[in-house]
Amino acid sequence: DELRKYRETVCFPSEDAIYLCGNSLGLQPKGIRSAILQDLDRWAVYGVEGHFVEEAPSVPWWTIEDLPKADLTNIVGAHESEIAVMNSLTVNLHLLLAAFYKPTKSH
Repeated sequence: DELRKYRETVCFPSEDAIYLCGNSLGLQPKGIRSAILQDLDRWAVYGVEGHFVEEAPSVPWWTIEDLPKADLTNIVGAHESEIAVMNSLTVNLHLLLAAFYKPTKSH
């Protein structure tokens, strides 16, 4: 099983669990707790300036959406300059409808 090695990188609710829920948070990655604590520390120390401080102990927030672009180029077959990493599907659909859907009395 080629994917078996990834089983060790997430927290399972039980030893024999088969987890197929893909439209939720999914299984918690084992390293996420420390990453979240780093960002909480960054927020506590820098406040809103945490968006811009490069030497802070976590990923700069201002450009965080740029991190996966290089990996996504092969997945979507596009150049980094053509990729926009955004919200969830639900949020993107809401933004689309809010921007363009203009109901009238007839439709």
